[in-house]
Amino acid sequence: MGFPELIFIGGIFCSLITAYILFFRNGLDVIFSDILLGILLILMSWCSLAYLLIISGWIYQVPYLYKTAAPLNFLIPPIAFLYVRSVIYNEKKIRKTDLFHLIPFILIFINYFSFYSMPFIEKQKLVESVVNNLKLNYETNDGLISENYRYILGIFQGIVYLILQWKTILDFKQEKTGSKFIHQTTEVIKWLKVYNWCSTISIFGYLILILLVKIGLFEFGKDQIILLPGIILSASYFLIASYLLLHPMVLFGLPYLNYTKKEHSKIDINNYSEQNIAEINIEEFENEIKEITNYFEKELPFLKPNITINDIAVATNIPSRELSFIINQCFQKRFTDFVNQYRINYFIKQIQKGELVDYKISTIALKAGFTSKSTFNRAFKKEKGCTPSEFENSFPNFKEVQSN
Repeated sequence: MGFPELIFIGGIFCSLITAYILFFRNGLDVIFSDILLGILLILMSWCSLAYLLIISGWIYQVPYLYKTAAPLNFLIPPIAFLYVRSVIYNEKKIRKTDLFHLIPFILIFINYFSFYSMPFIEKQKLVESVVNNLKLNYETNDGLISENYRYILGIFQGIVYLILQWKTILDFKQEKTGSKFIHQTTEVIKWLKVYNWCSTISIFGYLILILLVKIGLFEFGKDQIILLPGIILSASYFLIASYLLLHPMVLFGLPYLNYTKKEHSKIDINNYSEQNIAEINIEEFENEIKEITNYFEKELPFLKPNITINDIAVATNIPSRELSFIINQCFQKRFTDFVNQYRINYFIKQIQKGELVDYKISTIALKAGFTSKSTFNRAFKKEKGCTPSEFENSFPNFKEVQSN
């Protein structure tokens, strides 16, 4: 396995890991835009894998996977556009009219249906001929529609949706979300632009691939020429996954939603027209902040070792996504750090009360809600900037009680 193949596998691996995180974010409800992005990353990974199988010759071992990526290529552009739109307009579900975006995918799938139902032996022979002459993959008509028309349709579709994506982002006005959360708004728009540039690069990679086929550069050897478009695609996927892993806050989206505890409801952005969407203002969340603080100080939910943000959301009647956003933006902490802060303060109060007379430090830490001594030590150092032992030396009461 050479370096180009490693780039493919690395990009695919990062995309799948990111998709897994999007679908199974610990303690958070999965939101619609995350689902779309996760599906998108899986589709891109599969198409990259299919391309790698063909150019490496590995497809001969799994001939039934040949051409499975062809219809999926027509799902990527519309889902990419729907993802951008869902973030910008805070959409919660697919519109009925969005089903029309599936038409190209359905047509291409029908186009290859006879090929998919081909007997295994015949398909294996066909795949063998493609492995021996990769140009056949782009010239042999395996369906009802000519491969030339399919590639032209794919390029046209990609460019159209790419224009729609850029238009959606560039038409966005930041004042729609209110000045208080301008930082989050800026970061999300920056992410969408990075994502769009990656999509643009992918389209150009696809164009390069088709041009190489048409001008016959395959004759120069697959290692030097054929891998280039795929490397471009994989690099763009790798960039998308890496950016999300380094900037997870962008997944909270734009702060459109306005939770009002008195009404137990939130503004539905889909019910607003383009004219009045700018009238939505973000409240200062004073009531929610007070509710969260009172709950933690009076009910002490942090004493529960495996407390999740969903538990807090149910108790405070604040949707988990808004609750997470408030904790990140207003308290400037991640949920885990926010909970650990209360646990550490509780631990210190117990020490001040003389708990060390009867219990060890690790016992009090477990009582405060930590699951292990090592977890407690890491959280303590992160919150206080020192280890419990160092804190002991700088805190007379702590040291005095421990020596008894």
